[in-house]
Amino acid sequence: MLAVLAIECPREIFDKAIASHSASPSYVLVTVVNEATKKRATVCFPAPVLLIAIRDELGLKDDDGGNAKVEQFARERDHLVFHFGKHKAWKRVTPLYDKGILEDVETRLAGLSTEKLRESVADPQAPLHRIYRESQNWPAYRDAVAHVLLEHCVAVRFAERTGALELAP
Repeated sequence: MLAVLAIECPREIFDKAIASHSASPSYVLVTVVNEATKKRATVCFPAPVLLIAIRDELGLKDDDGGNAKVEQFARERDHLVFHFGKHKAWKRVTPLYDKGILEDVETRLAGLSTEKLRESVADPQAPLHRIYRESQNWPAYRDAVAHVLLEHCVAVRFAERTGALELAP
């Protein structure tokens, strides 16, 4: 079900996240496939994490030319499915959260409309932010909240200075 949701989300959200070079990176929701084990998962993390994993997978340099090729490669994926055969690249795209954390966040945000989710992200005092701020494993919970938000096509990024989620431009 999650892979279907990722495909339905507007492509512009993904493309903007990939093209952004902001110090406050936007999140992406993609499907990753481990070529060795054929394990598939729909996961969420900041766009630069995906780009670095692709660069590792393709063996490209971290320079303007290599980074341009990586961004082009990412934009060319029709269904936002990325295959990784190199262990280093796969480790990068393994999310901080596990299935249990994601299910907890899904339960806590269940029933909220897309508009209410958007409003909640915009309000730093909203209960949505307490889900990750009050957790001992706040980066994992923050990324899981971003996952659920992207399933609802709410584009988010994390603020460079605070680490909090905010609406992506």
